[in-house]
Amino acid sequence: MSVKEKWDVTFFKHSPIIKQLNSFACFYQNYRIWPSIENYKKIFKQHNSPVTPVTQSKNVLNFEDQYEPRVYLKKELQTRTENWHDFFNSIIWLKFPQTKKTLNQLHFHQAKNREKGSNRSTLENRITQFDECGAVIISNNDYLLDLIRNHQWHELFINQAEQFEDNIRCIIFGHAIFEKALNP
Repeated sequence: MSVKEKWDVTFFKHSPIIKQLNSFACFYQNYRIWPSIENYKKIFKQHNSPVTPVTQSKNVLNFEDQYEPRVYLKKELQTRTENWHDFFNSIIWLKFPQTKKTLNQLHFHQAKNREKGSNRSTLENRITQFDECGAVIISNNDYLLDLIRNHQWHELFINQAEQFEDNIRCIIFGHAIFEKALNP
């Protein structure tokens, strides 16, 4: 049983992280209730999206109807309504359609070649991790990049806070991060 999540038209004001989505959040700021599948379809069509949102299937029996294969084979993005996770996933599909398409292609081919009943491959886990909580860090400051690589968070965020602000650009890709940013 899923708990219905409350729609908040001011979602894009909850966190500075979500501001990265402002160019797409504007499509939803006049909604007083959750977007429907038809609303999603309309917005995706306006953006010539490579996928079309559809209602998520409840009983999936065939490989072809699983989430990733269905996106790849049928270009159907199974989307739960009244759900922040899927809402942000839809925005990421609009913002980064080619990247999402490439990740889906990798997922599909890995899953297709997986032995029945086996777990995801290491590559599939990495793809999923980036898709859910990935970020792209851009900087020409090698010192700060080394702090990130070495997980020296105190030095990076406390001692080098000003340098971080001036020299690091962080593009959030993972839709689960945006969901978490609603209520950190």
